[in-house]
Amino acid sequence: TRYFENILYKILEYAQVAKMLGSGRIEVQCFDGVKRIAHIRGNMRKKVWINAGDIILVSIRDFQPDKADVILKYTADEARSLKSHGELPDSGTFLFLHNLPYSYH
Repeated sequence: TRYFENILYKILEYAQVAKMLGSGRIEVQCFDGVKRIAHIRGNMRKKVWINAGDIILVSIRDFQPDKADVILKYTADEARSLKSHGELPDSGTFLFLHNLPYSYH
């Protein structure tokens, strides 16, 4: 719970996994248009499997704006719900949306 209390003071951004890099690192395309290297937190490593094309929530590091930490992975249904509520951009405005492994549109 302490970790989630600290999230309130961080910059959160939706992102899509572009590439798996290994060693708990992934390359993500954030919905603000910036590509970042994200680190999968230790308590998510063996419990939550992240693949290329997944929609995730990242916390951008304030001291390293080109790096981020993975906070949450969204399921396909949750991603569709975010899209219907206008949280995620249309498919034409984001480059990697056509690579999603599930029906996003």
